[in-house]
Amino acid sequence: MQKLLNVKNTVIESYNFHNDVDGITHLRIKARPNAWHQDDCPFCGRRHLPRYDRPAKKNKIWRGLDFSGIIVEIEAATHRVICPEHGVITATVPWA
Repeated sequence: MQKLLNVKNTVIESYNFHNDVDGITHLRIKARPNAWHQDDCPFCGRRHLPRYDRPAKKNKIWRGLDFSGIIVEIEAATHRVICPEHGVITATVPWA
């Protein structure tokens, strides 16, 4: 699955296929950054930053590239970190 998404430092927790009301097939992938990269700054790449808050209650969904007529969506929880250079920002996610 990681090769399909072309992402590194990612853990794929689960995935499922479902059809929407228009009959279009969606692939929903639940993912998260691996433990070594979950608190990184998305701008400077500084690692293991202190967390500013807890992960959001509602997971965020990103749309990936469609694959053979299937809409790919990546779902993950996000949180903010404190970077000494960039301030409070959302921690990096490898697919965004």
